[in-house]
Amino acid sequence: MSGWALKRFIFWLSLIHNLSYIYMLGIGMIVLISFIESWHQIYMLLPIAKHRSIKGYVQLVKVFVVLVTVLIIISVVFHTQVNILLGGLGVMASVLILVFKDTLVGVVASIQLSSNKMLKVGDWITIPKRDVDGIVTDITLNTVKVQNFDKTIITVPTYALVQDSFQNWKGMEEAGTRMIKRPIFVDMKSIKFIDKTLRDRLYKVPELKGFIETSENINAKGKQDTTESAAPFFKYDKLTNLGLFRYYAEMWIKNHPKAAKDKIIILRHRTPTENGLPLEIYMFSKDNEFVGYENFQNEVFEYLLAVMHEFDLKVFQQPAGHDLLELSGAKQSD
Repeated sequence: MSGWALKRFIFWLSLIHNLSYIYMLGIGMIVLISFIESWHQIYMLLPIAKHRSIKGYVQLVKVFVVLVTVLIIISVVFHTQVNILLGGLGVMASVLILVFKDTLVGVVASIQLSSNKMLKVGDWITIPKRDVDGIVTDITLNTVKVQNFDKTIITVPTYALVQDSFQNWKGMEEAGTRMIKRPIFVDMKSIKFIDKTLRDRLYKVPELKGFIETSENINAKGKQDTTESAAPFFKYDKLTNLGLFRYYAEMWIKNHPKAAKDKIIILRHRTPTENGLPLEIYMFSKDNEFVGYENFQNEVFEYLLAVMHEFDLKVFQQPAGHDLLELSGAKQSD
């Protein structure tokens, strides 16, 4: 009877000892994790934290601390040495890799993003493949949280930012300017040499007067010898309405207060398509904020589209229903 009572006392004593040991391990783990998190919060106050996020590394250290604590607790409960448990984990490595596949891939991706300074909290990123267009609000071990401009929240796997391409607008924001690159499709049938009527009308425009005079009074050394019977298009100094429009548009943009004058400003032809001749406007806006940038871009294109008819140029667009009705009505009247 006394032996049974003694054995029962030893059991409870061992149980209390193990529970106390587990409790101390748990408290130690919590204290260590709290210390790591406190150190991370202090790091977030430093200037370098704005350019390099270490949240993924902190989470990795926390996972390691929890894993070591769990292994020690298991060894205490089952009276097994830790190295034996690690040997058993080695046998289960394939299963563990399968279970923690996303975490392991996320760790590698997080290290790549951080070491290459590809991404940080506050960056504006665009991932067309995943309909992401917004500001990065958080970077964790497994996911990157982005708040789109429509205020929706979307999470993207960290490894997706390494496997898939994404656009980071950080460079544009740091430069203080934003590129405008958009074409106007010109109806190629409206491109022509300027006649006297068009020349006299455009000559009254101050921005074009000097350009027209320079072209007409071109140096004799650069002129080609032509006979009186030669067609006007053999004279290489002959001006076209599209050429005058390009020059005028460039001068107008350069004089605009919102245009970045220290950057490239050019109107260039692209390869003609079935939609006409693309006249691409390549320039930079001083205002890189969304609203100011879009308003300036709209102002430029609205003005140029409205002034094109002064150069006898037409914008190409696919015929609509009322265009066909007007054409049929004109044929019937004929």
